[in-house]
Amino acid sequence: MSGTRTKYWRPLIILLLVAFSFLMVTSVSADAFPEIIPLPNGFAPEGIATGTGTTFYVGSLATGQIYRGDLRTGDGGCW
Repeated sequence: MSGTRTKYWRPLIILLLVAFSFLMVTSVSADAFPEIIPLPNGFAPEGIATGTGTTFYVGSLATGQIYRGDLRTGDGGCW
């Protein structure tokens, strides 16, 4: 009888593990941060600081400007 039980449970367990793995990969990739956040040409960054949430700040040696951006989207600009 235990052979019959294993016969039915093994495929169900494998199916559940595959479904769970798919859900985990989908949720991780949806929340991924960009690998590179481009700064303006000639910016010459010096230092980086994080602010509230996903905000970051980078100073420029060349121009003295501060670049404020979002770590999650990669969007930003000088101010």
